[in-house]
Amino acid sequence: MPFALRKLLGQEITESDRVFYHEGLLAKFIEVPDIRINKNSPFSELCKEI
Repeated sequence: MPFALRKLLGQEITESDRVFYHEGLLAKFIEVPDIRINKNSPFSELCKEI
C-alpha cells in the first residue's frame, strides 16, 4: 500500500511502502516525505469518507 494511503488511514508506514518504480527501475525513498492535508480543501471531505 502506498505510504500516502497509510498516512491518511493513520497506519504505520512500512519499509515496502517506500519502494516504487521510477523510469522502469526500482527506487526507494530514503526518508518518508511529510504529508499534510489542508482541512479547508475539497479533498479533505473525501478523506473523511475513507
